[in-house]
Amino acid sequence: EFSTFFNLFINETSRFFVAFHSQAFPNPFHTVLPQMALSCPTLMKLIIAFGAKHRRMIAMVDEGANYPSLEENGCTSVDFGYMGENLLNQALNELVKKLQNSGGRADDSTMAIILLLSSLGIFFNDDRVNWRTHYNGAKRIVFNELEIDQKSEEPIIYYQKDSPPHFFVMRWFIYLDVVGPLSSGFFHSRSEEVPRPHFNFNLFYGEKFDKSSIESLEDICPLNGMDMKLLSYLTRVSQLILKKKAVSVDQNDHFETVGKAICLDYKISNHLRESEAERDLVVKRLKNLSDLSMEKRLERYDIIRSTNLLFGLTGILQLRRRIVEMSQASELVTQLVQKITDLIREKITVNSPSLSCLSFCFFTVGCELVDESMSIHRSVYRDRLMSLWKRGVPSVLQAVNVMEECWRLKKPWWVILEEKDLDICLAF
Repeated sequence: EFSTFFNLFINETSRFFVAFHSQAFPNPFHTVLPQMALSCPTLMKLIIAFGAKHRRMIAMVDEGANYPSLEENGCTSVDFGYMGENLLNQALNELVKKLQNSGGRADDSTMAIILLLSSLGIFFNDDRVNWRTHYNGAKRIVFNELEIDQKSEEPIIYYQKDSPPHFFVMRWFIYLDVVGPLSSGFFHSRSEEVPRPHFNFNLFYGEKFDKSSIESLEDICPLNGMDMKLLSYLTRVSQLILKKKAVSVDQNDHFETVGKAICLDYKISNHLRESEAERDLVVKRLKNLSDLSMEKRLERYDIIRSTNLLFGLTGILQLRRRIVEMSQASELVTQLVQKITDLIREKITVNSPSLSCLSFCFFTVGCELVDESMSIHRSVYRDRLMSLWKRGVPSVLQAVNVMEECWRLKKPWWVILEEKDLDICLAF
């Protein structure tokens, strides 16, 4: 049974953590993470427990089980089999001992355990393993480690694409730190405020966009579905979202934050327009090569271009709605939502390999379809989220419930999350 659940996680569940899985770009949750687990029994137990829980959810979907309404917080059951439950409890207890014995410091395996626990909470919407608790724990450890190492008031993490476990863990942390605020509400009162390290992406792309990487079709990372310039911009979006809540009582700080959001909106829009124009030229030239292997590469590249564009447009939408506070009826909002909807309908099928990484886009954009004139597009978002639920991802069902509540009450999704005390997150 251990082997069955371990293999399920490595071969199936791991695919939900990346935008695109291929031999050319191995999924580190399929390769690096299990290798780390071979020398860390606690991480191994957690991987098996994760697989067991996913197996249980797939079985429940196959059985046509009924799921809770929005008023019922969490999953129908946290009992996913005695074996998985026992292993999860063991992993949690062992993590506490590890942190106590290490004085709060953590090696790469311990950080992987904490991040996987956070992902488990995100994946299953499981209050017993609250995603934000572990997310803040990871931030605290990273921040403290960088202070010790660099003696700096503003410790910096440099984004690096190297393969060793340390860089994989840090990339995982950065992704969760960026996409977490984009796909969740404000719950500062739930846990202690934790400083955020500063991220630097210049080692990856420098100050200018790297056109040579477009020529080789390697400008967009297939694992997170974004080019690094865009990821650096989304980092700023998430920072502004967190800052917006903190400065809402100070009018001068509010105007400063809104001003930064407008400038960032312009920069992201410019970046998407210029990079997409470059990609169009390269793709047009490569299509004329009449090479079968190139055709397959271009097909994969088309998918990953779509995910990159959707991430960027969703980031702009969040700036306009959550920071600048444009109304849903604003032309700058409705046109953007229509553009995103058209792109999803045309490029992202209900069976797309990129569904999971785009789930927060489906949720946050779908919630904006409150006007009856936009109701014809609602199935585009509902169908893709429900496709993930049918593959054993229960958290998306709660997202669908919130989305439908937005349509009914005509309220922003982050407001409904706070009113219902729902701390869902879709940072896969």
